Amino acid sequence: MMNIYKLTLIQLKISLGLSAMRWNMKHDLKKFFGAAGIIALVLFSLGPIFFLYFRMLQGTYQVTSELGQPEFVLAAGLIISTFLVFFFGLTMVLSVFFFSRDLSILVPLPLEPGTIMGSKFAVIIAYKYLTIAPFLIPAILVFGSGSGAGFLYWVIAVPVFLLTPIIPLGVAALFILLLMSLTNLSRRRDTLRIIGMVLFLLLVLTLNYFLTGIPEGEEMAYIEEMLQKNEGLLIQMTRIFPPALLAVRALSAAGAAKIAWFAYFLLTNIAGLAAVYLVGQKLFYRGLIGGAEVGKGKTFSKETLTKKLSTSSSPAMAIALREIKYLLRTPVYLFNSLSVLVIVPVILVIPLISGGALTNSIDMLRDEIPRLFQVMSLAGFMALMSLFAPAASSSFSREGRQFWVSQIIPVRAEEQVNGKVLYSYLISALSIPLVILISLVILPLEPVELFIVVAIGLIASLPAIVVSLLIDLARPYLSWDNPQKAIKQNINVLFAMLAGGVVYALIFLAGWLAYQRLGSDLAVYLVVVAVSLAVGALLYLFLIRIAPNRYRDIEV
Repeated sequence: MMNIYKLTLIQLKISLGLSAMRWNMKHDLKKFFGAAGIIALVLFSLGPIFFLYFRMLQGTYQVTSELGQPEFVLAAGLIISTFLVFFFGLTMVLSVFFFSRDLSILVPLPLEPGTIMGSKFAVIIAYKYLTIAPFLIPAILVFGSGSGAGFLYWVIAVPVFLLTPIIPLGVAALFILLLMSLTNLSRRRDTLRIIGMVLFLLLVLTLNYFLTGIPEGEEMAYIEEMLQKNEGLLIQMTRIFPPALLAVRALSAAGAAKIAWFAYFLLTNIAGLAAVYLVGQKLFYRGLIGGAEVGKGKTFSKETLTKKLSTSSSPAMAIALREIKYLLRTPVYLFNSLSVLVIVPVILVIPLISGGALTNSIDMLRDEIPRLFQVMSLAGFMALMSLFAPAASSSFSREGRQFWVSQIIPVRAEEQVNGKVLYSYLISALSIPLVILISLVILPLEPVELFIVVAIGLIASLPAIVVSLLIDLARPYLSWDNPQKAIKQNINVLFAMLAGGVVYALIFLAGWLAYQRLGSDLAVYLVVVAVSLAVGALLYLFLIRIAPNRYRDIEV
């Protein structure tokens, strides 16, 4: 245990950049205050969103208190936090456990596999505290202040917060360890791992729907019983994750019962940690060694080799193909970039195939929402998918310390940027089948309307793609030690979302004004297309202009 503790401290200092931060504070105040300013800007930008979340929790507390079930607020904060830890933990565990650059140093040391894996698990938990804090702390504050909780509540709230990520992250870690050990001998191991992660996530989402869903045909009676039954809402909410029920009762119970429920919650988490450690002892090196193996290369005949050497593509297409190969060879990138394209259809289809009130509600909304808003909503969905997918906003950062290759290859910086734009567009185009599915299942559109949706969606994706590339080129994050950080700990991804949000707010405003002034569907389509092209073109010209200097000045 002492080795795990010491190794965890070392990895935390490296991962969080504490040593570099301390050095900058003493010797480079400009860099120190620059980093502090970025953090302050991010917090300021996200402040209004979390303030609205806090107010929503307060309103929820008032409503559920009148129903005699105020604990629902705590359950909501815990379930949201748990889902976020699990969802983002899958790729983070995969990256930190098996693709960190320090593994080549740690593995030869006289350390047990459980020690290495345990320290990395602790580092991931430390990062997850930053993920759950904005969602769980407000829930704890709202319930505590609203119920007039005593001193013991606030004392227990601290360890409950610290223990919350352990079980969901432990489930993700156990699955990743099993997946890596089972696929380590396959030539298609990267593909199998991506398929396995997606299927596992879909299984969890499906279980969540059926465990927390309302029986068809008995909706009103079921809801009425749930509202009248003691802890009905709480039990319904925590079905998918029973340890959350223990945590809520540890916080909301009175007297000695509070201590007893907390003891149950603590023992559950200790059991989870023990399971991860014991399984890691057996499977960690097995998955790690398999992941380090290099597959046999393809053998080309003389004719095939001559044909490949005699054909060529444009530099931009070559760069786009290189980006696609990076994506396919790195499961972390592939899962983060494309998983949403698989998950969203399942989220849409499962409630619909089960029928019930949701299907009837969709039918009613479909008839009431004007056609213009249906078309523009789907087109906006495509544009937002381009913004939220990290394909463009981490394009330069994903090259990491290998960026020097892009600096020396005989391809102009402008052509490389064009290749990245093309690659980002190819990723955005993957949302077209999803839009078609939505059109078939939820909003049936005429072929002409569907064509308009796809055309406007692709055109409106241009500003998001270009602004994301511009931000990542301006300050690429190249010093990561595992591929997860190039996306999940790359603040450029967040900046791109914020900047893209501003751009899309302007485009929405232009379309809304056109609708108010002209009242014509065609006018709205043309205005949205014109503004998207104008903004995208201006940003693109600026990106192309600064690209040569940035490629020359970036230090790796």
